[in-house]
Amino acid sequence: MTPIDKPERISIQRCRYVITLLELLMKTLFSTLIAAGLFSAAATPALSHGAWIGERWGTLAVICGHGPADEAYDPAKVKSVSAIGEDGKMLPVTIVPADNHASLKLDGEPALVALEFDNGFWSEGADGKWVNKPKNEVPAPSRRAIR
Repeated sequence: MTPIDKPERISIQRCRYVITLLELLMKTLFSTLIAAGLFSAAATPALSHGAWIGERWGTLAVICGHGPADEAYDPAKVKSVSAIGEDGKMLPVTIVPADNHASLKLDGEPALVALEFDNGFWSEGADGKWVNKPKNEVPAPSRRAIR
């Protein structure tokens, strides 16, 4: 028999090594899919409103809405605003409530402004309309609610 006609033997060690690699690959793939699914589920509340500080009619104000939308809100939802100047010292900030928004008065030029805005719970009622209440306060709520 020539060396070409000889059947090649695969050692048991090599088979175990290949099986171990396949098991590791499957575990990694499974873990990645689980992590992607959990990340997708956790990212769902990202569809809610955002709040930020921007210029509104020439003065700084708290703006709330989806994307660039500027929607009306209760100024009591603005819980606190803090400002820090370039020198690292706190700057005084006054929140000026209006009918449907809040403006800000700052003493000095801020390098950083932080906002605490509590938009509360939003629940979908049986009629399909969203209300700014938790599900236990909405008559016949649907299963959907966000915070």
